[in-house]
This record gives sequence, C-alpha cells and structure tokens, in this order.
Amino acid sequence: MEPLKAGQLLLSAPFLDDANFDRSVVLLTSYDHLGATGFILNKPSALKLFDLYPGPEHFEDFTIQYGGPVSDDNLYFLHKRPDLIPNAFSISKNLFWGGDTKALNALLDQGEVFDHEFTFFMGYSGWSPGQLENEISENSWLVVDGSGLEIFSNSGDQLWRNLLLKYGGPNKIWAHAPQNPLLN
Repeated sequence: MEPLKAGQLLLSAPFLDDANFDRSVVLLTSYDHLGATGFILNKPSALKLFDLYPGPEHFEDFTIQYGGPVSDDNLYFLHKRPDLIPNAFSISKNLFWGGDTKALNALLDQGEVFDHEFTFFMGYSGWSPGQLENEISENSWLVVDGSGLEIFSNSGDQLWRNLLLKYGGPNKIWAHAPQNPLLN
C-alpha cells in the first residue's frame, strides 16, 4: 500500500456495511501519526448555505454536504481562496481547508462567497491512528489520486460510480450494480 496523504480520495467498497459511507467518495484532508481526517464529497444534505447564513440570493445555490459522522453539528469548509482566507490548511496545490472564520464571515456578509470557490460540510470523517489502514487492508476502501478532481462541481450522485469506473480495476463491475443487489 502506498503511503496515505492529504489530497487522496477514498472510494468506499461497493457493499461497505456502514450507512455513513455507503458509496462514498472521501477527500483526505489530513493524515499523520494522529490519524486521518476527510470530508465526504458526494452526500448532499437538505440544507442550503442560506438556511445557516441568510445572505445574498446566490447562497441558495450552495448545498451543504454531509461531510461525515464526526461533529455533524459543526460547519466546515474547503476553498481555493487562501488569498482571502488567512491561516488555511493546504491540502493540495489549489485546495485549502478552513482558515480564519472572521475573514469568511466578512466575505459572507459582503456576498463574496461563490460555489466555484467554496464548498461547505456538516461534520467530517475521522479515523484514529491505524484505523484507516486496517479498513483499507480489509478492502473497505480503494485509495486513488485526487489531483485534478474539481470538487467544487463534482459532488453529485454519480461521482462514486464515475471514479470507480476510472480507477476501480476489478471493482469496475460494481459501478453499475444496484445499491441493494437483492432488489435486482
């Protein structure tokens, strides 16, 4: 197994027995000796940014993603504007996690937050030291390169399927399988 690192994607196994991660694509945002953290990219919630932060009309364009089961009552964000959000954590060349929330709030107040530069999550996905490695060795996750994925426009239902087809090797056959094969 190649070393894990921020910026990689985790594709859940086709029949992973965990409702939180069923057919999920998780972007790893950090990985070190303390464990791993990431956000599910393809599980939109019913919430819109406007529901949490009333602002300009275009805030209704932002669907809040379900980022994972940890701290799912907290809002997190990814962006590509470190010039506007100081103290952001770099995930990859053009992708950043969090940063100065006062700067974000000012941008929100000014209507300067746009869906092609920011995405929001309720909760995150987390693993304790060794946990993710164990799950990977049990074939619960397929680890793939996340570079080049435009996460600000790729969070739909087909993301898991499309990535499985692109990277899945022998798992490609499962990309077209129904979610519950017993209903087929």
